Amino acid sequence: MMGGLFAPLLLASLLACQPQIDVEPVVSPVNVEVLDTQLKQELAGARSQLLAGQRQAAADAISASYQGTFKQLAPVLRAHDAQATLELEYAFGQVAVGVARRGSSDAVTQLDSLVLQVDAAVTALPPPPGTLTQDPGLGPTQKAGGIVVVPQQVVPQ
Repeated sequence: MMGGLFAPLLLASLLACQPQIDVEPVVSPVNVEVLDTQLKQELAGARSQLLAGQRQAAADAISASYQGTFKQLAPVLRAHDAQATLELEYAFGQVAVGVARRGSSDAVTQLDSLVLQVDAAVTALPPPPGTLTQDPGLGPTQKAGGIVVVPQQVVPQ
């Protein structure tokens, strides 16, 4: 009778003592081109508001684009260059505060600089696996998981 109760208890204790496996959260795919375009459009809208003298509306638009579109893009940027992403996040805050407080010419310059920083960060990203790229010496190449595949060329004899 004792053995019948002991087996389930032993099994339960063994299962409880097993090391826990850390499960990474499922990350939904990010379309960098779409988010980059959307972010630039949002920042261009903030620039238009700023030029129209609506500083607070422009600052709110910059903050909203940071909280929305940029936050979706940030994990991809951070995986490539964490320091540059941190600097970009800081720049968003500085520009939003600067736009709300400063005159338009200085704020427009800051906002334009932010757009250039976003562009540089996105441009620095490697192409996604399987993307066709043009190699000047070899013709079209395809990068697949870090492996460069060069199509064979037929050479007439």
